Amino acid sequence: MTSMFLFGPNDPADSPDFRAAEAGKNYFAYGVFNTGPCPLPGGKLMFTSNRNGFKPPKRVPHVMQLFVMDDDGSNVECVGHLNLGMALHPTVLKDGRVMLAWTEFYTAVGSDWGEARIAAMYSSDQGKTWKDKTVIQENIGKM
Repeated sequence: MTSMFLFGPNDPADSPDFRAAEAGKNYFAYGVFNTGPCPLPGGKLMFTSNRNGFKPPKRVPHVMQLFVMDDDGSNVECVGHLNLGMALHPTVLKDGRVMLAWTEFYTAVGSDWGEARIAAMYSSDQGKTWKDKTVIQENIGKM
């Protein structure tokens, strides 16, 4: 028998309501987003979310963080802190490792039109540690 977790856009599961403004707390008027679900071996699910209410000191108003949970929605753990590149799509490779890819801007232009490449890191322990940062696509378009 397989358990099913309903993965909804405003279902923070174990998080406070970030849509209500409270003094000294971060809030999101638009709700909590859980995106990019990726089934992992062993009954786990990796996904990205703003469920922990993290707001970086600079740049965008919110950041999607990387999380892992059991496939029944329990034991949610943040495993990717401060994903400023908005890494949204973890992928399980044939060898069982997880790859997380993102757009990496490498000049001081500071816009979506700045020079960028696609970079990736890999995890062999379901996101607890990441290593082997690699450029998987150089900036061939020269934007």
